[in-house]
Amino acid sequence: MTFLSYHHPESKSLDKPKRYVWSRTETTGAKENKQEVWMHPIRGNQYTYTEIAPYPQVLLDSLQFGGTWQHTMSILMGWGAFKGKSINRYRVDKQEPRQYGNLVLPACWLIRAVAQHSKLGRSYLDFYFHPDYGFTEMNYRFYDGAKISFVLETATPPPVLK
Repeated sequence: MTFLSYHHPESKSLDKPKRYVWSRTETTGAKENKQEVWMHPIRGNQYTYTEIAPYPQVLLDSLQFGGTWQHTMSILMGWGAFKGKSINRYRVDKQEPRQYGNLVLPACWLIRAVAQHSKLGRSYLDFYFHPDYGFTEMNYRFYDGAKISFVLETATPPPVLK
């Protein structure tokens, strides 16, 4: 997909679309504690779309088959057409092995999430989570048909402690 063929998602009007400004670096945040693991997605350049989809989040006490949780997010000024309210619903679908390079992770959780935006409709995030490696895949589908995927390519197994 060529993202530049679409108007900038932060544009307020198609008559005067916002110009893309390309960043070379991106800084984002994450939270990991006994209750949850959460990551603020990359939002620079063509990844601006991730602002409107569910964020990668795992509530650890709900990490079981059929587990669900919900999160409401307000997107404020500075995000153009994205401004609005989004209700994000998460559901733990299944656990399965996944392979990343030479590393096979036997117990990755597939979590499916949907965001219902107050003006733009639904965007989706299907992601895999492993307790030791975190978010290993994030597959986004957005309200306008755009798609973005992030997949772990390689990882080093943790050292064996003696």
